[in-house]
Amino acid sequence: MARDKVFRVRLTQQEWGKLENAAQRKGISSAELIRDYIKQLPSPERGHSSATPLPQ
Repeated sequence: MARDKVFRVRLTQQEWGKLENAAQRKGISSAELIRDYIKQLPSPERGHSSATPLPQ
């Protein structure tokens, strides 16, 4: 499956450090670590929106 979507997020130095350390411990890139986490998320139910409402 082609990867044609790009996700940008701003992180604090502490968040960046946690991400990099976790990726290094697993021997993978930070991008692959994030993809692995996303793969663990439940799939949206058929016929339902994948968007989660934000708290008000």
